[in-house]
Amino acid sequence: MDKILNYPSALINQIRRVAIAAGDATLEYFDESGSQVTVMTKDDNSPVTIADKTAHDVIMKALREITPSVSVISEEGRGWLTRLMAPAVSFRVIKIIL
Repeated sequence: MDKILNYPSALINQIRRVAIAAGDATLEYFDESGSQVTVMTKDDNSPVTIADKTAHDVIMKALREITPSVSVISEEGRGWLTRLMAPAVSFRVIKIIL
């Protein structure tokens, strides 16, 4: 188990920094009006933007560094169902609102 999980205040501070970094990384994908320039469609016909993908990548990289033993299921991630079905594996779902 990752040591930081025993220190909720420290974990919250790390997650807060990740959320800010993810938000900062998305800023280049918005025009002057605040609209996202490119919107694509995922396989399930829901919208996704390059900014969404960028935020996802920043968050996932940071979470792997902060809590490498904790698996994360994310909306933009792929392949999570296989890991979810693995026996004796615990998961935490983290939703970060940017």
